[in-house]
Amino acid sequence: MAPDNSLAADAVPVTAIAMKLLDIRLKPSGAIIQSVIGEFTGTGKQEIAILRAGGTIELFRMDGQTKLVARLETRSVLRSLAVIRLTGDKRDVLAVGADGGAISIIDLEDGKSKVVH
Repeated sequence: MAPDNSLAADAVPVTAIAMKLLDIRLKPSGAIIQSVIGEFTGTGKQEIAILRAGGTIELFRMDGQTKLVARLETRSVLRSLAVIRLTGDKRDVLAVGADGGAISIIDLEDGKSKVVH
């Protein structure tokens, strides 16, 4: 007996559609995991770096009022934050520990972030 091919003729063709997913947070996380104090932008003023849940790092400057200088969305799970001052440097850099055990050194010169290592 021959196979029944009557369904194949009436089947609706399936087409693939390319989807572009966009990851945007409408509101940043409010939970603070850790915070550190240092001089990150080289202005000579004290600044606070905050590690928020969801992998966001925020840098605030205290000039009589607290002002947001930079926000870095990492899209990863970050666990720890520490301040490091390299030998001979006048600014501090951030050491960030991730969930997978990786450590990154982030330089926040002039409010712009750059991964050093």
